[in-house]
Amino acid sequence: MESEREGIEIRRAVRGDAPGLLAIQRACFLPDLEKYGDEATNPASESLERLERKIGTCLYFAVLEDGELIGGIDVRRRDERRYRLNRVFIDPARQDRGIGRFCVRRIEELFPEAEEWDLDTPHLSFRNHHLYETLGYVKVGESRREGSLVLFEYRKAMTR
Repeated sequence: MESEREGIEIRRAVRGDAPGLLAIQRACFLPDLEKYGDEATNPASESLERLERKIGTCLYFAVLEDGELIGGIDVRRRDERRYRLNRVFIDPARQDRGIGRFCVRRIEELFPEAEEWDLDTPHLSFRNHHLYETLGYVKVGESRREGSLVLFEYRKAMTR
């Protein structure tokens, strides 16, 4: 697997990362909020205090490029063998350069005990569908949420 990429670092987020992470998160998810009207669940609506709590209690990672904060990854442990990519986001100005693909692969490597990963992504996020499918994730369902949002649910069984 691709475990190194020039200039990209993934490390556990700290509370001081929260303002920068929140600004990037809002930039990434605001178009979805405007499209779907999912005010209560959209990451663009999250408060700084909630994000700080998640950094302190969840497996939350900061993505840096040449030392500059450019994104975040929120991982959830479901049980001893199942994990969830709850949120992966990269600054819109740095997208389409393979950073998201690298980040997902690297996170999977950081949890070698994971036998299965799952995630969801909006039904109209075609770039996300392509990314996750090329990484081995398979669509396993759909669920309707607030507003006009429909989430596609994906799962990946790890082969070691």
